[in-house]
Parts: sequence; C-alpha cells; structure tokens
Amino acid sequence: MIADIKKLLHSNKITKKERLEIKQFLKRISKPKIKKRKKKIVIKKKKGKPTFHWKKAYNDYINSPEWRAKRELVLKRDGYKCTKCPCKLNLEVHHLNYKTLFDEDLNDLVTLCHKCHMKEHPNYKPSYLDKF
Repeated sequence: MIADIKKLLHSNKITKKERLEIKQFLKRISKPKIKKRKKKIVIKKKKGKPTFHWKKAYNDYINSPEWRAKRELVLKRDGYKCTKCPCKLNLEVHHLNYKTLFDEDLNDLVTLCHKCHMKEHPNYKPSYLDKF
C-alpha cells in the first residue's frame, strides 16, 4: 500500500496540495529514525578562565553499556587481576590517555586494583568530599 502511495506521489495525477498532504501522512506513519549522537562536552568560562565541566558526561559514559563492554574486555584481557600487583580484588579500569576519552582504544585502558589506581591519581578527591 505504501509503495502505491509513493508511486502516486511521483505521478502527475495529483495536485500540489494533495502531494504535500501525502508526504505529511507518510512522515506521520513512518518509524522515527534514531540517530546516535555523540555527547557534547561543555566548556564554560568562569572568571576569564575556561573550566571543563565533564563530571556529568563522564558519569553517564561510565554507566553506559558501551563502557561496560569495553571494561569487561579489558578485565578479561588482563586476566581479572591488577597489572601492577597480583591483587584480584577491587579492580578498576584506568585510562592511560585521556585525549581519547569517550572513544578509547582498548590499548589505552589497563586494569588496576583500587590501591594502585589511587597511586596513579595522587590528587584525586572523591566528589562526596566536595562539601568539605
């Protein structure tokens, strides 16, 4: 039926107004096209100095199925143990390079235990301590 309507659109048997109505009808009944969008990273200026607001985008990414799949591949590759020590508990995946954040190559990721991961980020302050 839709094929017949589309053929009718290209024929000279209908008026311009009817053609427009048919096109609008086809848009209404067609399935919406889902476009995969890359997340926008917002940089806001504060007191003349650019500030990188990434926490929400990063947290959304870390909870995404894409990240979970990458994380599982890295853990499996590294044998479910820390690459710096023999620990097999509290494993985390560390980014060696933050230039490709949100679109990492598996070679830019490495498995670390929590203790070794904190050594890699000596200035890290958990967000729940922001109040103090």
